[in-house]
Amino acid sequence: MTDGEGFPVEPSNCGYDEEEARSLGILLYSSYAYAGMPEEVRADVEHSWEQEGARVAAKVEERFPGIYAFTSYGVEN
Repeated sequence: MTDGEGFPVEPSNCGYDEEEARSLGILLYSSYAYAGMPEEVRADVEHSWEQEGARVAAKVEERFPGIYAFTSYGVEN
């Protein structure tokens, strides 16, 4: 995977106050405009993020079957 400028994405180890210990986080998208989007636009954006998350999950499972679990969710920044 590459970032918006074409450079390889580097994962970061996350802990979130030990709620997700030993988890690996990859930020796919970030948008300050998200909170101000009209509801129908936000729904379309969320749907596209869900599709991208499903695509990444399928690739992880294909590459490492039964070893890793991938969860995707949006966060408001």
